[in-house]
Amino acid sequence: CKEQTRVVDDNGFNPVWEETLSFTLHMAEVALVRFLVWDHDPIGRDFIGQRTVAFSSLMPGYRHVYLEGLTEASIFVHVSVHDVYGKVSSL
Repeated sequence: CKEQTRVVDDNGFNPVWEETLSFTLHMAEVALVRFLVWDHDPIGRDFIGQRTVAFSSLMPGYRHVYLEGLTEASIFVHVSVHDVYGKVSSL
């Protein structure tokens, strides 16, 4: 699955999206979540940074996702998981 937020104009240092992206996972134990950050301006798009995280290691709640290769650069996200099916419970 792939989703993209809208572009935030004229706020490169502290953009706020306030968007919700939802996904349906069929094999959560092997799923990866990749965050890509691009600078979008009239000249074109420039790659800023990225981070790939195993879905199983994403804890619910507000989190800073630090971008690889950049000192102190992160995006602030809220993670929530709903309707987990297929869980085997021990009796």
